[in-house]
Amino acid sequence: MTRNHKRRPKRHIPLSKKKSKMSLVTVKQQKLPIRRYETYHEEFITYDQIKDLLNKLHKSFPSTVQVQVIGKSAQGRPIYMAVISDGSGENPKMGTMVIAGGKGTEWFTISSALFMIDHLVKGRNLLKIMDYYIVPCSNPDAYECSLASRGKEIKAVDLSTNFPFSLGVYDFKGIKEDTFFRAVKVWKDNFVYECPERLALIKAFLRHQVAVKLFISLEGDGTKITYPFNCTPGKLYDSEELEKVAKAGQNGVKGRCFQVGSMYQLNGLRFGSMVDYVRMCQSSIRFAYAIHVNKKEKTLGPGKIMAHGQDVMNCVRFMARNVYMIYNDSGSAINVCDDLF
Repeated sequence: MTRNHKRRPKRHIPLSKKKSKMSLVTVKQQKLPIRRYETYHEEFITYDQIKDLLNKLHKSFPSTVQVQVIGKSAQGRPIYMAVISDGSGENPKMGTMVIAGGKGTEWFTISSALFMIDHLVKGRNLLKIMDYYIVPCSNPDAYECSLASRGKEIKAVDLSTNFPFSLGVYDFKGIKEDTFFRAVKVWKDNFVYECPERLALIKAFLRHQVAVKLFISLEGDGTKITYPFNCTPGKLYDSEELEKVAKAGQNGVKGRCFQVGSMYQLNGLRFGSMVDYVRMCQSSIRFAYAIHVNKKEKTLGPGKIMAHGQDVMNCVRFMARNVYMIYNDSGSAINVCDDLF
């Protein structure tokens, strides 16, 4: 026989006294900087728009960025260089010089240089150890012509390979004669002596050679970081240090795989390279590189502007930190991709 028991009503327990079996989960919010929209973020802008962007940055951050005219192009366009510093007024720091747009048709090199200028000026964190000297478009005539022809091949001076070289300075024994004469002919056919753009860059090298410890030419033709020389298979006495800094830049790029090696290894025999000239003739600038931003594409998609710009910025900042540490002898080089944007 079963008994019917009346169920007692559950006593109401205040919510604050309830014991939850679940542990509390805290969410740590990550604060990301909100950047103002700039036209170059999603399209390749004209040279006049580049000038307007540089002037706008100077007006907004006058103590951080100065805009200098280092010379004029063959058609009379001014060639601009952004000098970026933290404005602390202390003794001049070591510097990184970046030259972009030497060919004029490699638009991503120019947009990546603009990304660097914009990020360095607005962020300022990277200016504590280095000043930056950036020429975002060193060949404005060719760039404007390339934009007008919508990216088709044009006949223009390739400034990145239009520098003089001296025969016999380095060992040519490992080069076959037909390869040597073919490379000399290519250089001869493309070399332009009266080139005001090259003269403007040489004057900029001379003016800042004491401060500049890291030189970078942004170029197309693949995804790689190369160091001198293009004109000989021989190695430099400091090739190991050059390679170490290049690999630091390689490790700073996580989205794409960049090759690292000497120019001769990865590009073959060439003469007249801007990077070779800097290393040969500006003896105080030991660390000279070409960063090849992107492979040649049939159509230049502006959707990759920001991604390529961030890759180049990360690459340069890791290289700059390593060069700074080498000169200050403050420990081993940095080869870990930490503290990105």
